[in-house]
Amino acid sequence: MVAENQAVLICSIEAKTEDAVQEMNAVDERGNSTFTGIDFLNFGCTDHDKASCYSWGSFSLGKGKFDTENKKYYVLQSNSIENEERVDFYISTDRIKDIPKIIIPMDCNIETKTTALDGDINIKYNPISIYVTLPVTDKAADCDKCYWNGTYFYFRMKNGEVKTFTQLYSFNSVDFSNDENGNEISRTISAWARGVIEPDEIKSIIVNDIEYPVDDPSDPKPITIDEHMKPFIINPYVKGHLWLPLRDFCNGIGATIEWNDETRSAEVKYRGSTYVFTVGGTQVQINGETVDFYNELYDDTTFIDEYGRMIVTPSISAYMDIDIHGINLYDENGSVNKNALLHIIP
Repeated sequence: MVAENQAVLICSIEAKTEDAVQEMNAVDERGNSTFTGIDFLNFGCTDHDKASCYSWGSFSLGKGKFDTENKKYYVLQSNSIENEERVDFYISTDRIKDIPKIIIPMDCNIETKTTALDGDINIKYNPISIYVTLPVTDKAADCDKCYWNGTYFYFRMKNGEVKTFTQLYSFNSVDFSNDENGNEISRTISAWARGVIEPDEIKSIIVNDIEYPVDDPSDPKPITIDEHMKPFIINPYVKGHLWLPLRDFCNGIGATIEWNDETRSAEVKYRGSTYVFTVGGTQVQINGETVDFYNELYDDTTFIDEYGRMIVTPSISAYMDIDIHGINLYDENGSVNKNALLHIIP
């Protein structure tokens, strides 16, 4: 799928011999693939005098749920394409010897919509991405460390369900615009869609508590957003880094949590998925699949603190489509601040 300055490609690699199957499925001591890597897929233009691409990224399609033992699927994304003449691009991999480059036509094949909302907010979106331009105001925001400046977005889908920004999109980057004196006046946040969003799927865009129909944004109406969908702040557990008190987190996002004393584990249910955390381990069972949060740089082992609370890694948020970041993270000595906070955006 190709839009202006953007492309999303889905490709697969198939192993044809037993040796190739072993290479494709090889893992290190922590269970991480040794087949993929930063230089795993290559993407570029066929004529560097007419087009360019500054960066791209790749990852497993659907976190591997479509993979088989001898065939793996991958997504490649780029939003730094300059290609006015619609020159062909190519994709290749160094994991296969002497493989020819696969040519990719780059004619735009998806529509990008633009919507202007009250308060000088502009939104450009298409089935694969979104760009949100916000003015920078002096009003107090609940967090001075994230890019939203106290303005949060929700989307009403064609089935009537309201979804949060992080349910639909994964943050990519932010660009800042300044006036002639160097003062920031606006910022543009870009994000990739977590899945293809059909052109008619979004029926309205909600900014905080005002709903704007995409067909007629000049006719906004007030709306009450479920409290569990709104951003909130909690006190983390501080031990070397910031940890997540699981029950406080679940109460804030509206997840159910049940403790199993026999297995010393907690089962969390949220947005149709199940997560099982076990004391003394770095692994979490997510919908029956094991995900290991082991980190060489710092400890991520689930534990019970001195108040009897289960404490887990904040990294779990990436698997729940939730944004978590620290506020006042470091003290004047550069150490982790014992008074730091966690800003959570469901």
